[in-house]
Amino acid sequence: MLGLFTIAAGMLLVFLILVMLAAERRPEMGMSRAVGMRRMQLIQAFMAEGMAYSLASAGLGVALGVAVSLGMSRAMQYIFSSSDVEIVFHIEPRSLLIAYAIGVVLTFVTVVISAWRVSRLSIVAAIRETNEAASRATGAFSGALGAATIVAGGGLAMLGLRWDEASILGAGLSAGLIGAALMARAFAVAERPVFTITSLAALALWVLLAGGNLEPVTGRLTTGMATFFVGGMLMVLAATIAMIYNAEVLLGAIRGFGAVFARAVPAVRTAIAYPISNRFRTGATIAMLSLVVFALVMISTMNLNFRRLFLDPEARGGWDIEVQAQPANPFPQDDASNRLGPLGEALDRAFFDTRRIETIAQVQVANPRTTQIEQLDEAGHPLKKKAFEIFGADDNFLDENKIALQSRAMGFDSDREVWQAVKDNPENAVIDGSVVPGINYANVTQRRFTLQGYESGSTSYEPFEVVVTDTTTGEFKLLHVVGIMKRGPSETYSGLWLNESALAGAFPPQYQKYYIRLRSCEDAEAAAAEIEQALAQYGVSAASIQKEVEDEQALSSAFFVLIQGFLAIGLGVGLVALAVIALRTVVERRQQIGLMRAIGFTRTNIALSFVLESAFVAALGIANGIWPALLLANRLLASDEFSTAGFSEFHGPWLQIGLMAVGVFVASVLTTVIPSRQASGIPPAEALRYE
Repeated sequence: MLGLFTIAAGMLLVFLILVMLAAERRPEMGMSRAVGMRRMQLIQAFMAEGMAYSLASAGLGVALGVAVSLGMSRAMQYIFSSSDVEIVFHIEPRSLLIAYAIGVVLTFVTVVISAWRVSRLSIVAAIRETNEAASRATGAFSGALGAATIVAGGGLAMLGLRWDEASILGAGLSAGLIGAALMARAFAVAERPVFTITSLAALALWVLLAGGNLEPVTGRLTTGMATFFVGGMLMVLAATIAMIYNAEVLLGAIRGFGAVFARAVPAVRTAIAYPISNRFRTGATIAMLSLVVFALVMISTMNLNFRRLFLDPEARGGWDIEVQAQPANPFPQDDASNRLGPLGEALDRAFFDTRRIETIAQVQVANPRTTQIEQLDEAGHPLKKKAFEIFGADDNFLDENKIALQSRAMGFDSDREVWQAVKDNPENAVIDGSVVPGINYANVTQRRFTLQGYESGSTSYEPFEVVVTDTTTGEFKLLHVVGIMKRGPSETYSGLWLNESALAGAFPPQYQKYYIRLRSCEDAEAAAAEIEQALAQYGVSAASIQKEVEDEQALSSAFFVLIQGFLAIGLGVGLVALAVIALRTVVERRQQIGLMRAIGFTRTNIALSFVLESAFVAALGIANGIWPALLLANRLLASDEFSTAGFSEFHGPWLQIGLMAVGVFVASVLTTVIPSRQASGIPPAEALRYE
């Protein structure tokens, strides 16, 4: 799904190249129409040329895709080398053929749209190279398109409400706003206020949808990766339109600039005026760069906030060390005099200083290969079974743990009451937060057990009935889920938690886990290593819970960095676009350059104008991608779905964003060095004679 932003940027690049080629050939196209070429023939000519580009570029794209996937697979092998995950590079010829076909089709569709657009020209205006005058036909077309867009948007909005899907509802309402703007344009209403108000309304719409603020009216809406993609695309589009129609305000700032740098004012004026006069082309360039920047900032921000959540001390659940005993070599259970239980007794006998330990809890673990869970619907009928881990905790664990819950069954006023209910009643259980449906959880496939009928973001609910089964013995047990963990501790304590007697009555424990809480001044990592060494005869494994979480998050962060690297390819597309536009602009504006030289512009002014123009567009594109991404991420994390899961504070990757913005800006300026030198080196007389 994240790669769709890069695909969209690539399609915009193809569109821009064809539009610029058409702008360069505009007098030639006008002459062709004047001597009898029909508009459809002109479209077909561009389609034929574009198809050649499509066939060649799709083949090159497949070859580069194979190279990139090979590099990514090697990088993933390195990242997950310390785990049991095996990454193997494999290519299916059918996949290559499908990728090539999709590339050709997408490029061809872009070519058709751009060919249709460039064919709409006035013969006289094209030959004279003057601007197209608005016609009644254009207004009628805009009105018809606006009406059709409103109808289509209304239909999508109705489907979104029926299916409780935020992305479809948002797309429908956004389409309605776009249609309204086109209708206003058809009636000759001033474009700037219309498109500015419409764009700001679309941005406000997605902010409200992401934050769940419209749910009192729309009801609970489902979010997912589709919401991220559709919302991101439309927010970037709306921000781009608002920026393009209000870029004139930047010209006012030049007056103050001129008081200090008077010699550079002419170059600055032309650098800003030309992009503003070509709104469509400039907007497409800004949107292309903004889409990729948006995706990079969004994934960086969400990754940082998830990392902070998992590394928060609350995620440890009040415990410091996890000790896993060997099933074939358990600790003696006959001596109950030790305050720390069997593990404490074994540590005392191994001469470990147990005064460093505050308390120890014991947990029985059922065989994860044979335990399954299934939810009962309202009529008591079982739903589909899924494999699930089941734990039986002793009284000390249930009394001493600090695992926070995101939702409790009705009738419980605190997390402690829920854990006490699990201790007192063998039919009660607490489940980890991965079973909650929503974008912020791991159930991205149908293989994971997910609660049905639960509204993500709820803080209370009617207790769910589940049946847990041992597939080996056929034993089963009916349980009531009275609590759901927050997202942070769910990674460490994933599974279904009962009291010890409830597990023993239905499922034979396979082995024991022990959770240790140390005194406040103790080092958990060092203590875990000492415990493992002291109990080497039992073959136990001991690990610091904080260290385990940090290692898991390091793997996750490395994977996200790899994904960011993949998305950064789209930035390359944007930089290539800026270079291509600068090169074509030199050819397209050759006569303008000659006129500017003739009226007194120096070679330095010409070169500076081209560099500043690219820098201006790049700065707008970068800013236009950063702030919508931060705004959307902030509202998502503030919604009930995320806040109840444990997200209480927003964190921005400011250093990473700053480095990326500076890097992209510098690279965009460097791409125009050669075109700007070419433009400054054109002799005025030769430029004025250019046809």
